[in-house]
Amino acid sequence: MTSKRLNQPQQNQQEQYLYTGASSHPVEEYVDREDALTSDPSFVLDVTWPRIVQFYLPSSKICQEFKPRFIELARDIRHRSTKSFVEFHTISCAVHDQLCANWDVEGVPHVLLFRSGMTESETLERTVDNKLESEYVAKVIGIPLYGKYIDSKAHESDINMPESETIPDSKKKDVSDQSHAIHEPDVFLDAGKSLVYSLQTVLDIQKQQKFLTDSQFDTFHEWIDLLHWALPSRWRLHNLINDIRQNLDTVIVDSHEFHMILHSHEQLIPKKWSGACSHGKENVGYACGIWKLFHIVCIGVAEQHKSVMGEGAVERVSTKKVADILRNFVDDFFSACAECKLHFLDMYDECIHDSCHRLSYDHSSLQYKWRELSLWMWEVHNDINVRVIEESLNRDGRIASEEDKSKILWPSRSDCENCWKNDGNYDNEKIYAYMHNIYW
Repeated sequence: MTSKRLNQPQQNQQEQYLYTGASSHPVEEYVDREDALTSDPSFVLDVTWPRIVQFYLPSSKICQEFKPRFIELARDIRHRSTKSFVEFHTISCAVHDQLCANWDVEGVPHVLLFRSGMTESETLERTVDNKLESEYVAKVIGIPLYGKYIDSKAHESDINMPESETIPDSKKKDVSDQSHAIHEPDVFLDAGKSLVYSLQTVLDIQKQQKFLTDSQFDTFHEWIDLLHWALPSRWRLHNLINDIRQNLDTVIVDSHEFHMILHSHEQLIPKKWSGACSHGKENVGYACGIWKLFHIVCIGVAEQHKSVMGEGAVERVSTKKVADILRNFVDDFFSACAECKLHFLDMYDECIHDSCHRLSYDHSSLQYKWRELSLWMWEVHNDINVRVIEESLNRDGRIASEEDKSKILWPSRSDCENCWKNDGNYDNEKIYAYMHNIYW
């Protein structure tokens, strides 16, 4: 290795690093520690898991553009790789120029992979638009990823000569940010909008009360953990959930910190609910979006109870536990449709639709038992819709007819012809498949 020393201008502490603070989790910024047992960075050690290390200059525009993409890469791989632990590190060449010289870093950002049990490194190539795709990295490491898969060959075909900045002087033109907002289906747009609205509700309650009660704190903690585990891994709002989860102790007592985390993810937050939820009305759609979020969570429980949670976590999660969390969230933080809230709590507490037997604290390995949560939630949703329309008509002096009730049931025959049996009842197996197609 060459020992070329890089001459960088002195900068203050804030300007020297890009990845300090909880917002960069799980990426770890390398900082010299006086109490360290060795002068070598931890990623050089002969450990039994892969390490991905990025060398960068904080003043580089290319490195600044790469920062959110590298954090997103780390979070995506951490969330979707449940059987293999991967570490993500960064080295600021403005501070640790000798380390950058030791690894022959001539252009930034420069990303190296240290395989399990090895101290030798190899380069991970960025695409021409300054990205590293999760599937490409996982393929190089040799680990499986759960969730949405994109053929890593597409990444390889895009690797020409991604622009970088030389050290210490940059002669190359900065790459532009060619990323685009993800155009999610309306179901995820509405669920995402209501998810953020619910977080804002918690923040408002915190401000009004000065603090959350012990019960509210427990509910919020379990709600965030559930969202972290059950939501689809490809959903970019995972970044927001992860930031709250990693800073929970601070967020729960500091409303300003809570607000700043929400604000930092503002670009990911849908601006409004879709027409399917808002019906063309401004600032309407929260309850509709929460129902969609609940369905997504319930499908996620059935689909991910093995692959995402791992053996240790399975011991504490069950369909009944998840239902308890949803029930407590509605009780403590649901702020729209008082009738819906009351009906939901009554139906759960009184074991309507046989929830006390269908949902269990047992950790069954039978897939159909995990699906019972989704089917129960679907039945509750339909039942509450019927009750609301009945009460609405009663206020107008009318009695809801069977036709009125049938119109409100979902899915209708036109939505899903195969979901109906010949006897006029729903086919639960087909219902689950239909919901899975929509919510997963």
